Amino acid sequence: MLAILVVSAVPFMRDFVGGRIAESQAEELVSSLRQARSEAMKRLVEVSVCAGKNLDTADAQCSGSKTWSQGWISFIDYNNNGVRETDEPVLRVFSGPAGLKSAEGSAQSLTVARTGILLRTDGAALPSDAQSWVRFAPNSGSDRSARTICVNRQGRVALFKGAVACA
Repeated sequence: MLAILVVSAVPFMRDFVGGRIAESQAEELVSSLRQARSEAMKRLVEVSVCAGKNLDTADAQCSGSKTWSQGWISFIDYNNNGVRETDEPVLRVFSGPAGLKSAEGSAQSLTVARTGILLRTDGAALPSDAQSWVRFAPNSGSDRSARTICVNRQGRVALFKGAVACA
């Protein structure tokens, strides 16, 4: 009887643990995106968040990739191109999400205007109905364990359970 209970609980536990890992990593990015929006409006400058590389050094940079699994940086984007230059100050660094199979997004960078709206992705202007997303998939568990972050044109950030499409 105990063996049956253990065998039936394993998939549930795998989904639960995987979901918690993906959710904690996604919440870190949500926090970074909300901070970027707040800083842009407070400082009256554009602020970008990008998938990063060299995150454990003083020379943290954008990776130029839509893969967010190494981590990300947020920075004041003086030239509004979505890529960190050496004279652009870093606001936040998050490196190495652990326990993830993948962390993929629709863009390699998101730029928030001083008004708080999502101005650009990957340095290009957005159409009015655009949404950007980043999806975190854990090493263990099903698609239900994934977490999806959606950012709409108004700069609002939402976190969803599962591998959902942003609408």
